Amino acid sequence: MRQRYNQTILFGIILTLLTTSLLGCKNSGEAKEEKAKANLPDLKPIIEKEEFHLFRETMDGVSQQWLLSDSLSAYATLEEIKEMATFHQDPIKRLIAFRALLSRNPYEAVALAISNIEDTTIVATIGIDCGDQDRVSNVRIYMLYGKNSEHQVSKEDFARVDSALLYSNNISKFGYSYRLYHNLPTRPEYEKRLRQICKQDCWALVALAKYHKEDEKQEIIQLLSQAENKDSWNYRDTLRAALHAVAAWPDHTFIPLVKRECQKILGADDNNGCMEAAFRVLIAYHSKWSYNLAEKALAKAKQDGDKFMVYWDFHEAYEDNPQPLFKPLIKKYTLDYNSPKAAYQ
Repeated sequence: MRQRYNQTILFGIILTLLTTSLLGCKNSGEAKEEKAKANLPDLKPIIEKEEFHLFRETMDGVSQQWLLSDSLSAYATLEEIKEMATFHQDPIKRLIAFRALLSRNPYEAVALAISNIEDTTIVATIGIDCGDQDRVSNVRIYMLYGKNSEHQVSKEDFARVDSALLYSNNISKFGYSYRLYHNLPTRPEYEKRLRQICKQDCWALVALAKYHKEDEKQEIIQLLSQAENKDSWNYRDTLRAALHAVAAWPDHTFIPLVKRECQKILGADDNNGCMEAAFRVLIAYHSKWSYNLAEKALAKAKQDGDKFMVYWDFHEAYEDNPQPLFKPLIKKYTLDYNSPKAAYQ
């Protein structure tokens, strides 16, 4: 009880520091801020971090940033949280407040993410033990989609975010664009925009393929036909995008090229990251020939003693499209999470 009481007091002090002065938010007066700070302990080690923590657990225990988000969500008013999340001059504090807003009111968090979709401010981020740099807007989207079940963002709100992303000037710079193209519904009003994006981002072809138009069919055929003449590493993303587009539209016209590419990818010692895309296509065709190709690759991996990565790619592809025909292969070629390579996934 005493420990809980002390923790509440600490959160109250932090809250006072952040919400009374708002530390440089839009409407904060400098004199009022300095007066508030003068009567408070120095909590900079808690609230001023060089990196934004993506996960609650860190190498040193629970992130103080997450505790601060919890405190804001519990004690600050909705308007105070929104103001800090929108206007604070420090992008890390904006994100700390956004996380509190997402916990407190997912609808308002979605509205803020949409209204600030073009925020290209760069911020340092850190996972459990690995750092990176990202755009503030992208980190917000990550929080929305990464914890959607916990924060109970509605399907309607996700549709609003998807639409905002699609029409963003920075669509290709969002990490979620990969999933967006896969999940986007085939609405007539989206088709023109997708054709614009496809000129800069080949992954938009995945969404366009679902419209079953002749232009996209010829584009896919051309990309798959050129695969033999392209440098395997530099061409990897384009080839993967083409294969994912076929998985979205498994037309019989593509079968000869799909067979050739999948046999090459699944039989190679170095598939340049295309293995999962090949399995995805084979599962989408849901036929005896595609089943046989998949099983041949899995059996070869088992025989070679380097099976975890191949099994992983197959299980990932199956999870996105659990076709009944392939279920026996899931049971036969199970993942061993005690494998040393499992630690890298």
